[in-house]
Formats: sequence, C-alpha cells, structure tokens
Amino acid sequence: MNIFRLFGDFSHLCAIIILLLKIWKTRSCAGLSGKSVLLYAVVFLCRYLDLFTHFISLYNSVMKIIYLGSTFFTLFLIYRKFKATFDRNHDTFRIEFLLLPSAVLALLWNHEFSVLEVLWTFSIYLESVAILPQLFMVSKTGEAETITSHYLFALGIYRFFYILNWAYRYHTEHFIDWISILSGVIQTVLYCDFFYLYITRDNKSKKNRTGFLTSPTNVNAANHLSYLFQCAHTVLLTTADLNLVRHLVKQMRAHAQKKQIRLHPEMKRLLCTCCNMVLLPPLTATVRFNKRKTGIIVTCSTCSRFRYYPKDNSWPTEHGAHTPSDWLFNLTSVSEKND
Repeated sequence: MNIFRLFGDFSHLCAIIILLLKIWKTRSCAGLSGKSVLLYAVVFLCRYLDLFTHFISLYNSVMKIIYLGSTFFTLFLIYRKFKATFDRNHDTFRIEFLLLPSAVLALLWNHEFSVLEVLWTFSIYLESVAILPQLFMVSKTGEAETITSHYLFALGIYRFFYILNWAYRYHTEHFIDWISILSGVIQTVLYCDFFYLYITRDNKSKKNRTGFLTSPTNVNAANHLSYLFQCAHTVLLTTADLNLVRHLVKQMRAHAQKKQIRLHPEMKRLLCTCCNMVLLPPLTATVRFNKRKTGIIVTCSTCSRFRYYPKDNSWPTEHGAHTPSDWLFNLTSVSEKND
C-alpha cells in the first residue's frame, strides 16, 4: 500500500466521522441527503461481498467493516432516529436514473463476467455518481450547512488522493484500471463546482465577518426583527407584528437570492422549510418536547411540517437579538404548567 491510498482512505474516514458527529451533536439530519447515503450503502455492500471469502490484510478488512457499519448506522439515524428532521421535500433526486445505467454498464463493461466482479464494477460506476443527490439538494436549497460542506470537501480530498494513487501505481507497477480511472474522473468533475463554491464562500466570509448581511436594507430588517424577537420574550406578538416579520423575511430572502448571499441563521431557522412560514408559537406553530426532552418539536400550522430545535443549541445573538430557543422553551414550559 502506498501513502496516497492511505491518505485517501483516512480522508474518506474523516468524511464519515464528520457526518456522524454532525448528526449526533445537533440531533438533526437537516441539509443531508438520505438518498446519497443510501447509494453509498449500496456501493459498499456490493463492493465488499468478498469480505469473508478473500482475505487481503487486516487493515483492508477493518476498513471495509468500518465503512459498512458507519454507513448503515448513518442510514438508521436519518430514516429512523432523527427522521422528524429529515428534509424529504428537498431530497427528491430520482436515484433510479443512477442505479439502472450503472447496472447496465457493469454488465456490458467489466473485467470478468462473474457475480462478484460484476457487482464490484457496478459499485465503482455507482460511487462516481452517488454524491449527485447531495449536490442536487445543495443546489436546490441554495446553500449547504457548514458541516455538510466540510463533509463534501473531505470526500473530494479522498478522490484527489485516489487519483494520485492511480498515477503512482502506473508509474511504479505499470498497472492501469480504466474502469476505476474513468469513474474517478467523472466523480472528480462533479466535485469541481462544489469546490469552487466552497472556496469562494470562505473568501467572502473573510471579507465580511457577518457573512450574511451585506446591505443597509438587510441590516435595517435585521434590527427590526431583533426588536420583534425581544418583544416575543415578554408579550404575545399580534397578527400585524407577524405580517411585518413575514414581510421583512421575504424582503431579505429576495435580496439574498439576488446577491447570492446567505440569510442570517437566526432568521432562516425561524422559517418553515416547506412553506416559508415564520414559526412563531402559538400563532403559526405548535410546540412540544421530544420524548427525551432534549429538544423541542415545532410544527408549522400551515403545512404541518416538523422542525427540531436542540435545547443546548445556541443561536447567533448578533444585532442585539435574543436567543429564540429561550422563549420557545419558556413557552413550552408555561403551556405544560397550565395543562
């Protein structure tokens, strides 16, 4: 084994750890594509069927078990444990358009027409496009969570080191595998656009420390929203206040889309991901604790979509705004006492 493959494997392992930590720490899988994780599970399952029939090395076997176990555990977190936070409305990529062509190609172009070899080839083809549902979800929502971006970046580094691994093996062993190389090139091309957005986003955040509000219009709207957030601690907002909040958020969303900048989290996270309704209990949403009381579930009154807010997840308090999670929990506690 050469150093490039070793770095590639550990970059892939880092990507998996980043993903699992993100889900477990935030108790949410928002921004993640369950279909991409499902495709990776199919990839590893088809590729590592020889785990108990062909022993290469202890390192190889351990890494295979880690990849399989971590991927299926991630699927469990997304579709079972934290399914209330899974964004099904944006994870809509048709994965059959990836599975069927990969299967046909594996049958037509492989090294050997045997069951294990065809399944291995199928996994190579499928891995090259397995990230497409996640990239499609990022493009559909307009932005990626910070941790999601780091996860995708680590996967890109993994592919980069594997390209170096192929070049090294060709130079030292005169070994070349066109199936792996062409599939890897396709996967690398898919990451190029994301790398550009990742780097330019970091450069913009260095120039502007807020990274979100870059115009007087947005700053004024933020200050007005901050005042309304402060009022929500002590008094119940009226319908007129609610309409004003909706108008301000709509104004900022339009400006953000036009300038290709991001909304401030304390505003964005008060919006329903389905209908863009401002979630202000009890006017437009209902609040309840989850079973373990580690967070609250906010249900939009318009579309009945759930949203999970961890209790220990501190929100940004820039521009003088209080933490919305405080009054959400206070409101829930008061309602429970009244019951």
